[in-house]
Amino acid sequence: GVASVVAIVYLPALSTGGRLALLGVLVYGLLLLALLNVNAAFWRTLLAARERVPYVSVWFFGLALLAFMGAVALSAAGQAAAIFINLDPTAVALVQAFVARVVSTYWVLGVALGTLFYVVPRATLNALSSGGMALAAWLLWAGLSGISGLGALVDTSVPFVVTTLGNVGTILLVAPVFLAVGSLAMTMQGRWTMALSAGTVSFAVISMAFLLATVLLEAIGALHSVQDLVRGTEWTTGVVIFSTLGSATFAFFAFTDHAAPRMFRRDWADTLLTDAQQWAGFAGATLGGLALIGAGLAHGSLMREGAPPEQVSGTLLWFRLVAAGGLGLTTLGAVCVVGTLFLMYTTARRAEYAPVDAAPAAGH
Repeated sequence: GVASVVAIVYLPALSTGGRLALLGVLVYGLLLLALLNVNAAFWRTLLAARERVPYVSVWFFGLALLAFMGAVALSAAGQAAAIFINLDPTAVALVQAFVARVVSTYWVLGVALGTLFYVVPRATLNALSSGGMALAAWLLWAGLSGISGLGALVDTSVPFVVTTLGNVGTILLVAPVFLAVGSLAMTMQGRWTMALSAGTVSFAVISMAFLLATVLLEAIGALHSVQDLVRGTEWTTGVVIFSTLGSATFAFFAFTDHAAPRMFRRDWADTLLTDAQQWAGFAGATLGGLALIGAGLAHGSLMREGAPPEQVSGTLLWFRLVAAGGLGLTTLGAVCVVGTLFLMYTTARRAEYAPVDAAPAAGH
């Protein structure tokens, strides 16, 4: 699959037609095979569990895995249809846009929420404050994420009401995220001082902040007046950076910081590398996202005013330089994670951890 991607990137003519265009389908096919294996392992493990009602994190992970696999299958089908039955390129583009949106809402957002629901109660040693709020967040997220994907179908061949329904779903995604963050914030009651130093809880708090920022920006971007201004600009990429390098990445940082000592069975306390990881990751995602969002607004405004291409390029250059610096800082944060894991495994003394080190969630 990786070899196919490299070939397509460096020799794009390979994916434009003929039998060699199957290289693009091969990438999706291998990813689909991997997802089938992961889903099989996940659901067999879940069915063998003793709990009758799984914890809420499992609900998020399960649906996210199924949706991701379905999205990849749909994307592969679109690619194959374009090759074998000459499907209209516009239809293929609409399928890919829908898939990209579904992956963002179901997979990136869903796994981030599931990870936070797992980490926060265990890191704070508090039971989840409200199982009802968590379940309501899951139900709203499960329904609205699919509807939100319809907002990506922007074309004259798609009825206006369908695209509008998708935009409404995107705006309403604010509700499940606010419910989830509210439940997690109440769970941290009495433990907020843990967020003052770099570590699991501070990573989780940063992730929640990026989650709120992401859904608010997506809701704003779903408004027709804003879409007319920023469509086709760097705005979308800036929001994606907030979602991936911000909310999802910091949720995974929190999980790694909490789980790695227990998985390696090492006695480990956070170090200066953890501080560098936190601040480099936070500054990088913030600068990168804000710079590209600002570039999108500037780009749209200049194009609306009819500015010459030279002025547009010169203005956007400064935004892009700041974004590049921000992405470099996120790379530094990733290097710090690798360094921490290496030092943890090689230098820390062995330790034993209890199989369950936190109270179960409310209603679980």
